[in-house]
Amino acid sequence: RNGDINYYYYVDISVNKRVKFNELLFVGNNYFSNKELRDFFFTEASEQAASNILDQKYFSSFSALLKEKYIKAGFLSATIDKPVTFYDYSTEKMSVTFRIREGSKTKVESFKILGIPFDQEKLLKNKLTNKIGLGFNPIAFQDDLKLINNYLKDSGYYFSKILNTKSLGIVEYNSDDTMVKINIEVEAGPKIYVDDIIIIGNQKTRKKLILREVKLEPGALVTSSKIEHAQANLLALGIFSSVQIKPVTQNSTKTDILVFVREKDFGLVEFSPGLRTDLGFKVGANINYKNLDGMNKRVSFNSVINRRFDLTDLAEERKDSKSLIEFDSSLNFLEDKIFNSEFDLRLSLSKSRKRFYAYDVDLQRAAYTVSYDFTRWFNISFRQQIESVSQFNAIQDSNHGHFQIGSFTPALKIDLRNRSINPTSGAEFTLSSEYATPLFF
Repeated sequence: RNGDINYYYYVDISVNKRVKFNELLFVGNNYFSNKELRDFFFTEASEQAASNILDQKYFSSFSALLKEKYIKAGFLSATIDKPVTFYDYSTEKMSVTFRIREGSKTKVESFKILGIPFDQEKLLKNKLTNKIGLGFNPIAFQDDLKLINNYLKDSGYYFSKILNTKSLGIVEYNSDDTMVKINIEVEAGPKIYVDDIIIIGNQKTRKKLILREVKLEPGALVTSSKIEHAQANLLALGIFSSVQIKPVTQNSTKTDILVFVREKDFGLVEFSPGLRTDLGFKVGANINYKNLDGMNKRVSFNSVINRRFDLTDLAEERKDSKSLIEFDSSLNFLEDKIFNSEFDLRLSLSKSRKRFYAYDVDLQRAAYTVSYDFTRWFNISFRQQIESVSQFNAIQDSNHGHFQIGSFTPALKIDLRNRSINPTSGAEFTLSSEYATPLFF
């Protein structure tokens, strides 16, 4: 139609049989046994290679994985040849051979961390991968440097730094590369303590709320984990678009902590008209407001109203009944640390009217929930609710009536995530049990 010339190519493929390898051989290995290397091969294997099916791409990549394994064990000059495959056409069997030249092992002869007290140096070296007498692992060495840096910052040396990370002398090899000496120079500086908290950027949020979530009192030791937790706590409030926390000075044992926040707009109004075949025309409204009184008290109102066009979903005897306006509305209020305590409070009121197959229902609920954080990862809560149910417009008189249900719900939550905002590991578990009894109205 467009005047273009189209070329069609047809490819005939004769699939035949998939080639399987029957033997996996390693030659030249002394440090790792054949079983260890075979287990390593199948642990890292692609789905195809794990089924003993020829996978040239994985064979090639495994050579690099094998070299990395030897380097981690201290064999820095190890070489792994390209895999050799041999196919016996008479038996239709294939073997794959990896030839290894291990070379000499490079061990750690000495390990010094200069610039910190001896007792802390001894404690820190026990946490590292590279240790005296073991094979030198250059791949893990970068992680060791990060661990040293993080350990010092979490020990109160917030402005500490490693001075010779880019120096060739940080790792010294002997003449035949069989030994290395590790010399890490650290400038720890003094331990830093909080002098004052300076808050910038809060227009409506009260300083009292920010200080409560930062949890850094004057005189407290400044550590990187405390700074990270303070930042996570402020972001978890949901009222700030960005949070930055950092110590101001590094030349003395005391420093001011600068807390810079940027507030979000606190209000949200949504309006949503719609149409459903069973519920008819409907209108929804949602109003939310955060940070009431500058203390992050939250209030929300949600409501959906609908009127059915036909009553075909109801019982035959009710199809001529007058169509009701149905609705579902709720009002919620939340406040953390109520009355300056450690308890959080949630209040909830709801009212709804719904049409069911054999009767209509008015449903009202009132509830409150009190929760308490025992630790950062363990929370308990208690919820009490009173529910009022009125049934009317029923087919049978026995379905008319009024019921009231009082219940309470204890619950516990275990939060094992590494952080509450954008977690990258961990899990969260909640267990609750609801009890209804006349003792609770």
